[in-house]
Amino acid sequence: MKSYSHRYDTDKKLQLFVYANKLHDEKSILIQVFSGNLDELFLQNLLSRLQSLLPSAHVIGSTTDGEILDQDVSLHETVISFSCFDNVQLHSAFVEGDNSYENAKALYAKIANDKTRLMICFSDGMFSNGEEILNALNEENPQMIVSGGMAGDNANFDKTYVMHQTHLCTKGLVAVALEGDDLQVNTHYSFDWVPIGSEMKITKSEGNRVYEINGISAYETYKKYLGSNAASKLPRIGVEFPLIMQEEGLNIARAIMKTHGDGSLS
Repeated sequence: MKSYSHRYDTDKKLQLFVYANKLHDEKSILIQVFSGNLDELFLQNLLSRLQSLLPSAHVIGSTTDGEILDQDVSLHETVISFSCFDNVQLHSAFVEGDNSYENAKALYAKIANDKTRLMICFSDGMFSNGEEILNALNEENPQMIVSGGMAGDNANFDKTYVMHQTHLCTKGLVAVALEGDDLQVNTHYSFDWVPIGSEMKITKSEGNRVYEINGISAYETYKKYLGSNAASKLPRIGVEFPLIMQEEGLNIARAIMKTHGDGSLS
């Protein structure tokens, strides 16, 4: 596999990058778009441009709350990753809808099978439930490694996009499935959050909405440990102070995505 990354600026520079790296000569290309620019016209034009330059490539992507290129983190910019494969089959698709679990099941049926080694999946960041997506994919193929994440919108919590080919979606999933006998997939687990406070118990919840922790509203629990100033900034700082649970010996973080008037948190 060969990988190339490009910070998108103009169509001309993108075209020069594609031809300088001879990407038009590659037979199996995965393009991943990560954009902090959420303007729909901008995104549509970029996807159309990529389709024109590399019509046989599989394109997926998402909007972001920060982009990474060569270990540098940026905001409100667009980074494009090109991955070129030998002897690897790529299949990609999108599914729209409200039900994350059923969306994931439908997406798997479209592009994957028991030979799929890896799926890269992006969901919208406002309506989808990541836990349900992972549960559905694990039920379909426990041996398949899943990577990806949920789209962002620069922490505005208003509207996010995921992308497939020239299509934009605000409510659903996009993914690419990779299969091939020569494909080697490696994973790494990194957890840099440090737990604070005592161990607590969620005493009332429904799905991914937490109502009470140790008998106190979820919002008041955050206020108790972080102070009223920090709590008032939820959900914008939710990814910095997630709830941490242990599962099979691993720490798993779940970020706050939405606050509710009754003191519950999603």
